[in-house]
Amino acid sequence: MTKKTLSKSDLAQFTGSENWYRHGINRNVLYTDGVQYVAEHGGAHWLLDEIAITQPYKGRHRRGMSGLEAGRTSRPKRYAHLR
Repeated sequence: MTKKTLSKSDLAQFTGSENWYRHGINRNVLYTDGVQYVAEHGGAHWLLDEIAITQPYKGRHRRGMSGLEAGRTSRPKRYAHLR
């Protein structure tokens, strides 16, 4: 399996969205061009599936939107937290 990486410059091009995508599992989940790019070029389709599957069980957030917090800890491992 090839490891896929994304750079800041890859993601800097996404400041809005011309297209909206509907998830195949949960048709109520819409996402932007930037999310689609991360899924395709970063190998993160699994993350979209995780969000879509758990969405019906999450409480509503501001304006009915869910979020994803991602970053680095002081350790070398990366983390992601679905809220």
